[in-house]
Amino acid sequence: MSFYFPLFPVYVLEHKIGSGAQGEVYFGFKDGACARNRVAVKLLPHPSCLSRSTSQLQQREMQIHSKLSHPNIVQFFEVAMTLDGKPAIVMEHVSGFTITRYMELCNAPLAEGLARHIFKQVMCAVEYLHTPTAGKGVVIHRDIKLANILLSHNFEVKLCDFGLAMETSAGMLTHSRAGTTLCMAPEVLSHRAYDGTKADIWSCGVLLYAMVAGKIPFWDPQDESIGLDERKLRWTNRILRKPFVLPQIHWVSPLCWDLITKILNPNPDARPSLCEIQQHPFFYSRLRCDWF
Repeated sequence: MSFYFPLFPVYVLEHKIGSGAQGEVYFGFKDGACARNRVAVKLLPHPSCLSRSTSQLQQREMQIHSKLSHPNIVQFFEVAMTLDGKPAIVMEHVSGFTITRYMELCNAPLAEGLARHIFKQVMCAVEYLHTPTAGKGVVIHRDIKLANILLSHNFEVKLCDFGLAMETSAGMLTHSRAGTTLCMAPEVLSHRAYDGTKADIWSCGVLLYAMVAGKIPFWDPQDESIGLDERKLRWTNRILRKPFVLPQIHWVSPLCWDLITKILNPNPDARPSLCEIQQHPFFYSRLRCDWF
C-alpha cells in the first residue's frame, strides 16, 4: 500500500526494501509519474540528531554518490528533503536481489560461472571508483560485501551503499577503521596506516570466496552463540592470525582458488592490482557448466 511522504520534490513511497550504513531505503516513485519511473529513496536521520562524525559521513555519502556514474553502480538522481529537514537520497531502483538474498533463496553457493560473471562486473565498478577523473578523486568504498551488491533479474551488477565511502588522492594512506569486520583487510583491523584501494581489493576477495563457498571465510556457525563484541574479536583474531590460514574450498576450480588466495594475501603490497586481477586466467578459462 502506497503512502505519501512529505518530500520535496514529492515522492510516493511504498515499502521498505533495505537498510544502508546511514539510513533506511524505500521503494517509491515521483508523484504523478508513471510506474516505469521507479526510484529507491534512502531516508537519512536529521543532521541535528547525529554526532559530528556521523553527520560528516552523511554529507560525504551524498557528495560522493552524486559524482558517480557507471553502469555497475546504482545511479544517484537527487537529494530531496522532508518538511522537517531530513535529507533523502533519491536513486535508481534495481529490480532484483542483493547477492545475500539470492544465495538465501538458492540455499547454496553460486555456480562458479555465475560468480565469475558477477565478480567481473564488480571489478569494473571498483576500477571506476579507484580511478581519478576530472569529476572525482579516488573513491574508496570501504564496505564491499554480499549485501551491498544488487543483482537485476538478468544478473547485472549494481554496487550500492556509499555510507562509509571516502574520497582521497592516489597513493594517500588513511588510519580510519570503517566497514564490516568480516570483510576488513588485516591492515585495517590492525590500526596501521593503509592504502584504501588495497583494502577494497581484499574485500573483493572475501566477496568472491563467499559467493563460491557459501560463507564468509572467517565466519564459524558457533560464533552465533556469543555476543557481537566477542564475535568481532574472534573474527579479528582469525584474520590477523599468524601464520595466516585461509579455509580451503575443495570444490572450486584451481584457477578460481588461485585468484582467491592471491587477493586474500595478508600483505597488501603483495596483493594483485585490479588490472592484474582482471587479466587472471580465471576470467578466460572454460568451466564445466554454464552459470545460468
